[in-house]
Amino acid sequence: MFPNLKTIFVVTGFLSISMTVLAESISEPISLHDAIRSTLNKNPSLQAYQFKYQALAGEKVTAALKPQWEISGAIENIAGTGEFSGVDASETTLSLSSVIELGNPREARSQLMTARQSALMSSERVIIANLLTEVTQQFILVLAAQERVKLQEKFYQIATENLQLIQGLIQAGRLSDAELLRAKASQAMVAIELNKSKTLLNSEKIRLGFYWGDTSPGFSHVNADLFQFLPSRPLNDWMMKLDKNPDIDLLNQDLAVKTAEIKQLRADGHTDLQWNAGIRQFQSTDDTAMVIGVSVPLGQKGRSSGAINTAIANQSLSEQERDAVHLKAAAELGSIYAEYQTALNQVELLRQEVLPQLEQAMFKTTKAFSQGRYSYLEFNLAQKQLLETKNLLVDAATEAHLLHARLERLTANSYLKED
Repeated sequence: MFPNLKTIFVVTGFLSISMTVLAESISEPISLHDAIRSTLNKNPSLQAYQFKYQALAGEKVTAALKPQWEISGAIENIAGTGEFSGVDASETTLSLSSVIELGNPREARSQLMTARQSALMSSERVIIANLLTEVTQQFILVLAAQERVKLQEKFYQIATENLQLIQGLIQAGRLSDAELLRAKASQAMVAIELNKSKTLLNSEKIRLGFYWGDTSPGFSHVNADLFQFLPSRPLNDWMMKLDKNPDIDLLNQDLAVKTAEIKQLRADGHTDLQWNAGIRQFQSTDDTAMVIGVSVPLGQKGRSSGAINTAIANQSLSEQERDAVHLKAAAELGSIYAEYQTALNQVELLRQEVLPQLEQAMFKTTKAFSQGRYSYLEFNLAQKQLLETKNLLVDAATEAHLLHARLERLTANSYLKED
């Protein structure tokens, strides 16, 4: 009834995802879907849950057991004095005994175990949601690092072309040799940044692989589009999904456990009847007779009142904690949504207005520089400004995706289903 969840996180909007099968060859790319599936199948923190489910299943079997039957025997009036010496006056009793449980505590125990199993499932879902949000965010960081490598490679190519252009201008007498030295230094700086970006990319790939136990990048690159986004939705749509938050669901399940604990304590507070019945043999007369007994513990109900009051207080505390978490999640959702919209607006502004103007300015600056009307410093400044702006675009797009992943985590908009 409560198997270990073998699930897949179906992502509805983080990135444009390629649904390729996880690559076995180092030359193949992976998609976010691939990374998620590998994490679910191989992450150690999820593997332990199968044993937790097995342990709870065993406890539930124990909780459903009926009271144990006992058989006992006794010999009385032996090895005494006078007429009770020896065994001639002995009495031998063979009896069977058990307990009659009142208040149906066995059902209460079973319900408590069912509640604990549901809470364990919710706990696993929280772990899954956290893991897959982290995997998604790390996937985004790898994707962003790839974009930065592409940018640096492109600008290294431009720096190399600049050298050829400057050499031609020097030969034409339009520039001094000093400008060539500056251009070579600039090319070297771009090469340094390119090397740093490649190192960062490799590090981010390693961090991604760690989620499924791959200690070295087993893929060539991640397959997605950093600049593709789903249409923005109003905040109210996100707020309506807040009740699906895995943390709030876990607190609801914890509250159900505490409610079941109270029911069990009340059931255990009922006085159980202990009975026994058997046969007694009188050695002196060779007769037999039935023996029947009943015992009732006194003051049993009062003994459980303290534990019940404590459990009720804990239940009320859990309700307050759940409401506090819900309120905090709502505030966090509103804050993240505002940041997400800001990041999207920044991406749009950079792509639609800023970059087209800078690229046009770069074209004109390059033309003027080739004609000897601009100095190399002006030419280089225009190139740096364009590169910095494109890096800002990567930063803004990355931030937007990371924030969207947090929105998804808060609302469980990406859903879990049986694999």
